[in-house]
Amino acid sequence: MYVTRPLSLYKKSANGLPLPPPEGPNSGILVIQDQDLEPTSCFGLGEEYHEVKELPFPQNLNLELFYRSGISLNRTTHHHHVAFIPVLNQPLPSNKYYVINLSGKKRGLRQASGVSEALRAIKPEFKFSLAKKSSESVVVGKWYCPFMFIKEGTHKTWKEEMRKSMFYEMTLEQKWEQIFSSENEYGMQNTVNVDAVVQKEVVIIAGWEAVINEMNMCFNNVGEKSSVGLSTAVVERMKWEQERVGWNGEEKQIRVKKVEEFKCTNGWKKFGCRVFVETFVLKTLEGSIVLTYAFRHHDQLWSKWE
Repeated sequence: MYVTRPLSLYKKSANGLPLPPPEGPNSGILVIQDQDLEPTSCFGLGEEYHEVKELPFPQNLNLELFYRSGISLNRTTHHHHVAFIPVLNQPLPSNKYYVINLSGKKRGLRQASGVSEALRAIKPEFKFSLAKKSSESVVVGKWYCPFMFIKEGTHKTWKEEMRKSMFYEMTLEQKWEQIFSSENEYGMQNTVNVDAVVQKEVVIIAGWEAVINEMNMCFNNVGEKSSVGLSTAVVERMKWEQERVGWNGEEKQIRVKKVEEFKCTNGWKKFGCRVFVETFVLKTLEGSIVLTYAFRHHDQLWSKWE
């Protein structure tokens, strides 16, 4: 997964290029052209173009690569619209790129800085009613994923994928989600026996839960018969982000059993137990949700009485 950095960072600082990729496996950097380029006259024909003569190449522009062959009257200029996407796990000075033929000029990329450790550590507030099944989601991280790491089931080739979306946006969101609730109908109870099964990983496509095919990391939902394929590089990175904050996937689900006691004197009507959830949300650049991949942290529970 890729973070973004402004091209001006590398133009102004000689120390910009040696920076390694962001922390974690399967990481990369997309360079964003954040300053206007000076126009250059095109062979005296009155046309103008913008020259990019130095590395690193920006990823939010469609670059036109040209070269000449032949001599004298037989000399020909060849043009190719291309995108240069830095290879994963390589520093920018390596000058290693995936080179892709494309059309169009703008890529629609904005700032994406990876995980905000400060926001991630805070966690969403508990100030919400038990009438809600979950708290409001809080975004704590953002990346981009180039199209060749994503395969939507309705698009059969990379060319078709690229036409739909050159890049996908990936955000990391936090929330508290209800796993158990109880009501004190007669006002006589002062304890609640919590008993709930927590599924550690949940993938949703088009509003339906998807079946995970771990052989090729393809996710198929039953209701709409839709599928999304993710590169193992993307899945490994998502799981690494979770494992470094305590999540583990050794078991597919776990049973939560405990007794909660109400210790106040003014009585209660409703009880709810919530689990902490971090969800990766994959979207097109137009904002359409392609897939959500939720990781439930069963060791982080929160109970509330009303």
